[in-house]
Amino acid sequence: MIKRAHLLLSVLTFTLLGAANAAASNFEDGNFDVKVSSDAGEFLAAESGFSPPLARWSDGPGVFHGQTVYVGRGCTDDPYLADPAGKVALIDRGACFFGTKVARAEAAGAIGVIVINVPGGSAPLGDFRVWMRPLVANPPGVGIPAVFVGHSDGSALVAASGISVTLLYKPFTLLKDAVETAPTLLSDEEKDSLKKLLSDAASLTKRNKANLPQASALIVQFRDEMSERFFEGKISFELAQSLFDSGFSLQYRLDTAP
Repeated sequence: MIKRAHLLLSVLTFTLLGAANAAASNFEDGNFDVKVSSDAGEFLAAESGFSPPLARWSDGPGVFHGQTVYVGRGCTDDPYLADPAGKVALIDRGACFFGTKVARAEAAGAIGVIVINVPGGSAPLGDFRVWMRPLVANPPGVGIPAVFVGHSDGSALVAASGISVTLLYKPFTLLKDAVETAPTLLSDEEKDSLKKLLSDAASLTKRNKANLPQASALIVQFRDEMSERFFEGKISFELAQSLFDSGFSLQYRLDTAP
């Protein structure tokens, strides 16, 4: 099982580099662990790996509120199209590291960042959601939440710039929803098994910080079992990619929780 999980990781990494197409519907277009709720609609988003976890934000467990403003591409030499101070900056992907965009917005007074994917029909562009990974190139010490949304969702937010948004960190719920509702050949028993792993992990995170390693181990087991179902032909490549990367993001959060 472990070898297959590693093989799937290699295949998914190849795809994330743009070597294959990914469907753009429901749970089949990339990482998701945050729901963005606004007057422009509700969208799925991917929380970054280098920003403070939404799970411990001061507005409440996994809840963050703010008013949006569109600032453009947001790299060091790009003039901002508006002042992000005190607001959630909407920033286009491209030309520099994600961490550079977020750190600059924070320095300008932004309280949060939503990075928007660029147009394109295949992963990792367009409506694909990318996990902004904790790379060495990303500046350390980022102190504001940051998430990534697909191009269509981001465009809707930009068109309604100035509205209030709420970011909801719901990784366990969204993963369980994907297992339950995405088109698969999984039996009810297999779905229940995968959802139970997520429910047990979620329960552990609510009890005691000392339980986080156990919760992380359950997420690893979830990813391994999902990999097995993929190799058995019971779930699509796109869904496997989405579940695997979202599970990896959640595992990282559990392993690095302060």
